[in-house]
Amino acid sequence: MSGFIGGLQIRGLDRGETPVGDYLCTACLHHERVRGRDKVTDWLRANPANEHRVRCTART
Repeated sequence: MSGFIGGLQIRGLDRGETPVGDYLCTACLHHERVRGRDKVTDWLRANPANEHRVRCTART
């Protein structure tokens, strides 16, 4: 599986677009997606990368 870029990515921040946030853990291939300005904002405040790092099965 090549071509995957892990980490946090946000797109759709231009006016009139719906923001979409993605998080991909390259250790266990866990993926999360959030859509909508309010949901993405709340999700980023929760720090999805740090939250997942605590419960990542590949790192234990």
